[in-house]
Amino acid sequence: MFDWSNSFAKGSARWLGLLCAGRVATGLIAMTYAACLPELMVAWGMGAARAGSIQSAYNLGLGASLLVVSWLSDHVDPRRVLLVSSLVGSGLSLCFAFGARSFETALLLYGLVGVAQGGAYTPAIMVAAARVVPEKRGRAIGELLASASLGYVGSLLFSGLGLALGGYRLAFLLCALGPLVGVVFFWAAVRGTHAVPVKRTRPRPSAMGRRGRLLVFAYAGHCWELLGLWAWVPAFLAVAALSDGYRDAAAFGAWITAVLHLTGVVAAVVAGRLSDRTGRRHAILVFAAAGTALSFVVGWLIGAPIWLLVAICALYGFAALGDSPVLSTALTEALPDGGLGRAFGLRSALGFLVGALAVVVFGGVIEATVHLGGAVSWGLGFSLLGLGGLATTLLALGLERDRP
Repeated sequence: MFDWSNSFAKGSARWLGLLCAGRVATGLIAMTYAACLPELMVAWGMGAARAGSIQSAYNLGLGASLLVVSWLSDHVDPRRVLLVSSLVGSGLSLCFAFGARSFETALLLYGLVGVAQGGAYTPAIMVAAARVVPEKRGRAIGELLASASLGYVGSLLFSGLGLALGGYRLAFLLCALGPLVGVVFFWAAVRGTHAVPVKRTRPRPSAMGRRGRLLVFAYAGHCWELLGLWAWVPAFLAVAALSDGYRDAAAFGAWITAVLHLTGVVAAVVAGRLSDRTGRRHAILVFAAAGTALSFVVGWLIGAPIWLLVAICALYGFAALGDSPVLSTALTEALPDGGLGRAFGLRSALGFLVGALAVVVFGGVIEATVHLGGAVSWGLGFSLLGLGGLATTLLALGLERDRP
């Protein structure tokens, strides 16, 4: 079983830093399609719903792989799962960069990239959780998930640079190099750490308990809102920039969204530390409620000055991501030893399934309401995402109060 007695011992900052660096590098491929979406819709002749389906294929692949990888991490040392899957992922990312040249090829290859990305998520959390005591675990997992957000920032920045210098092909290539670098960081992070003991016996089906089930469904609502936001905010800001007279609106949308993801980095760290001090339930409620409120507001402001939209979206990204590390930390503490990987797999499969659906439904709403005007289309689209945040808030209210 997990050894919860380990804390931030001497040298732990180094292994945690390397683990976070690996997450940053691996995340460079995660947002390149969303960043290039305005250009790709024209180049590949795609409507909004069809364009959204490629991002959904990535999310579905990620969700499916998390189900398998998380289960495997209950039976095999998560360090091995992390290294093998990241190595495979680096190869698939390069295949996407050189092979995605149409809707059909991108649908297949980006879906496979998503499949490989799952191995860098649950195993990394399990490695970190096994080495950190509960009173510091929120901070550690918050920093780990913040590093993934920092990778998304890099993905958008490199994509914006590629779009400006050579179009989407260069953007894909620059971002695809990240997972290859991530393999090196992951190897350096785990080679000096002790093996993570695993429980070979199969956990009871009822082992998750009421708190675990509430956290799993709350995470699904969180994914509905967050994955929809990540997929469509670059296009939203690009449209707003175009109406404000910006020439290279696609690159502008990518760069500004990268800045917005920086607020997510801060949010993950702040939320993790807040949950260590005030309790997991309180931190989830604060961020989920704030994200929900902004979801119901932001889309209706499409005609506002671009500086105002950027400021509001910065707050939106901060609030929508903040509950993610807390939901993960709370789940590590809600389950008996031996069932953590299985629980992470179930919640990830459900979360990314509904998240993939949200991206497609959002695109369908845009197409169905385009004749009503931009404010109505974007307003309804983002309000739809707000339903996920509302569900997370209500489910968090059902959690019993916990002590910091």
